[in-house]
Amino acid sequence: MHIETWGMYFPEEELTAFNELVQVILETKKKLQSILLGDRLGRVLETRVYHISAQSLEKLVEKNLLDTNAGNLLLCISCAVSELLYDSGHLSIKISTRVETLRDQGGFGDIDRANLGKLVFMTGTVCRVGFRRVVSTKMFFECSKCGETVCADVKNNVYRPPRTCRGSCNSRSFAPVRNHPEVEYRDVQEIKIQELYGGSEGDGNGIPKAVDCILYDEFAGTLAPGDIVEIVGVLGVELENDNLYKLTVHINNLQIVKNKNFFVEDVEYQSRDFAEFRKIAGAGNTLASLVCSLYSAVYGNELIKVGLVLSLFGGTKKSAGQHSIRSETHVLIVGDPGLGKSRLLLSTCGILPKSSYVSGSFTTTAGLTVSLTHDPVSGEYMADAGALVVADNGICCLDEFDKIDDHAALFEAMEDQKVSIAKGGVICSVPTRATVIAATNPRHGHFDRGKTMAENIRFDPGLLSRFDLIFLLLDDLSEKESYMISGQILKKRRTLSPGEGGFDDVVETVRRDMFVEDIRSGGCVYPMDIVRKYISYARANVFPVLSKSASEAIKEYYVGMRSRGGVSTRDLESLVRLTEARAKVELRSIATKADAMFCIELHKRTFVSKEGVARNKKSKDLTEALREYGRKKKGCLVSGEELCRLIATLDSSRPASEFVDALNHSGLIIKKGTGMYKIVV
Repeated sequence: MHIETWGMYFPEEELTAFNELVQVILETKKKLQSILLGDRLGRVLETRVYHISAQSLEKLVEKNLLDTNAGNLLLCISCAVSELLYDSGHLSIKISTRVETLRDQGGFGDIDRANLGKLVFMTGTVCRVGFRRVVSTKMFFECSKCGETVCADVKNNVYRPPRTCRGSCNSRSFAPVRNHPEVEYRDVQEIKIQELYGGSEGDGNGIPKAVDCILYDEFAGTLAPGDIVEIVGVLGVELENDNLYKLTVHINNLQIVKNKNFFVEDVEYQSRDFAEFRKIAGAGNTLASLVCSLYSAVYGNELIKVGLVLSLFGGTKKSAGQHSIRSETHVLIVGDPGLGKSRLLLSTCGILPKSSYVSGSFTTTAGLTVSLTHDPVSGEYMADAGALVVADNGICCLDEFDKIDDHAALFEAMEDQKVSIAKGGVICSVPTRATVIAATNPRHGHFDRGKTMAENIRFDPGLLSRFDLIFLLLDDLSEKESYMISGQILKKRRTLSPGEGGFDDVVETVRRDMFVEDIRSGGCVYPMDIVRKYISYARANVFPVLSKSASEAIKEYYVGMRSRGGVSTRDLESLVRLTEARAKVELRSIATKADAMFCIELHKRTFVSKEGVARNKKSKDLTEALREYGRKKKGCLVSGEELCRLIATLDSSRPASEFVDALNHSGLIIKKGTGMYKIVV
């Protein structure tokens, strides 16, 4: 019954036949003799780690032992492996047993006092990282009289000095020997893991669950804020203060999803999924189908929904020397209150994993980026990840964007995709490769058409250049159109009768636009789980490049914009990203001229929002002229030719037809049938 390596794992336990752990070790050793043979035992000897799957663990030991004290059980398995190595002629070597993680087993719902001592499995985002520390696991003391050296084991950073000397002096005075050659240390690091956004195990109030974890040995120092990890560990308790304890997971094994697209790891594709992908990509209007599938509950605003879908796919990441050009497409929605901006953001945030939704009214700059706080125990700094860091390689939706106190940190986070920290002697950079989708209200509650976009917002106008698409939402519907929309919204509260129509007819009446018609026509609704897999597959495996004709079309449009002023190279990069995203929607590796022309048309309609409908005195004169012309017509419809002649007399810097489209998009005029408009300014 002798166990040579017993003292390495259970120094405080007595080796007797009545100890239950002894029987577990002997039985486990007997079962492992037929498993660990030859090369397998050699690999364990080389790495000093024994890997075992959760299924094999349940077969190796009794389930009641696994549920009572999983920590001691893993030590028993390690001791059994060490015994096999010792019997093979090797020295006494301490082995670590690692349980392989299982994604479909357990979760944050297992973090409960009823599961103390059990193995728990979970997947989450690292939201706090403490500094790596070194703690002692074995100390030595020297007798002050005879110089006898006595060993003392350290458990949970607590040790008991020897009471009396083992020699003949019976002294009770000892001094620690810190430079003893047999002193043992191990690396320890505290982290906090948060449940992924949209998880099914939330508190019921929308707050993701979080749990403190402790990393040991080779795992310490391997994680950064924002990393997604799959962990397996033993649930225990740690003393927080005099009378309170907190649940803590002592991590046994982890798998880091790092510097990869998380969606590849998270989604398991099957053959029928690829058949659905081919069906969606080969449809006549894939973009319209995705818009209908993802935003079926949002009425109207087709242009905005198209921009959001393109931002979900993103462009192709490129490298320029030591630096990389971002592939994420940032979107800003500016509009009057009550027009559904928050609904669009919430619908977008729930599509993909690793997404976060933040309201600017209840966040700070540190809550968006990274904050350094003092560890209450050690006094050292701990890095807390903000929303942009947690959503790394995901989607970050920022509502009430104008309510954020300080936007300075967002300049670096959105363009350079990192946040630099220099505080308390800590200098580091944390990646923030998130797609930002923001919504904001105008400065005075309602958008002033007589001012530029920069004059209508409350934050730094320089931040506008970081957004690839800027959409303007105006409450400019007539009384009849508002009545029809309100009727359809009320119909949603009850079941439609067979003779009642849906909302599509109302949108047809409210906005008649050929570009929007192309988006809305031919769309099919696909199941949400298939659409999520489709987007995940495209983000991870499709990297389009521009064809020569597409590049020429973008170049020609960009040169034309430069001649009129008000643009920068960021607008050119935005056009490239949008064109690549348009090709990625259909899983194509080449972005064609048709993709470029589509994105150019979309950019024209949003570029008016960037520069403002009335950016100078001529535009203000045009607004007044339209208002006066509308009074003369007494609300009658005006032809496009009449508007072109009126515009040509006031501003000849842009084609009159292009100005008409811009005025229509901005809401100063509304298209009523072919070539007819209504002036509403």
